[in-house]
Amino acid sequence: AGRDAGGGPVTRQVSRVDGFANSRPVLALWFGFSAVCAIALAAVLLLVSRDELRLDLRHDSTRARVLSTYSQSRGPGGAVVRFTAGRRTVDAHVGLSWFGGTPRAGQTITVEYDPGNPTRARRAGTHDLIALGVPGLVVGGIALTGWRRWRGSTRPRPKKR
Repeated sequence: AGRDAGGGPVTRQVSRVDGFANSRPVLALWFGFSAVCAIALAAVLLLVSRDELRLDLRHDSTRARVLSTYSQSRGPGGAVVRFTAGRRTVDAHVGLSWFGGTPRAGQTITVEYDPGNPTRARRAGTHDLIALGVPGLVVGGIALTGWRRWRGSTRPRPKKR
């Protein structure tokens, strides 16, 4: 440990606020809040990405003709495509990826679709992992902050004189 100007050991003054923020009940609440956030985030992501998960587990691929494209206020927009699924001709809306480029009307693209519900389709290879990863980083940051505070509270503190 370091020495102060008079040669004595340097001690850290612990304020009442700092002691309260590092108390076990507050840290337990912090971890509880982090756990609830993580569970809520997982539930929301599961609901939002269930079609993506279904397509990941079971899909067929085919070529589709782009009928039209549209933009959205948030995100890259989408396209209306027509393809043949079995003996049916299907028109479906597919989301466009952030980095995949926008097809033009009349262009042919590859799509993946659910054989049980062919209108559930996406452009082949488009997985928006960025949208799934950012909320996970936020919850991870909250949990890391709580862990660091807890770790700091378990270290022995210097005795007051």
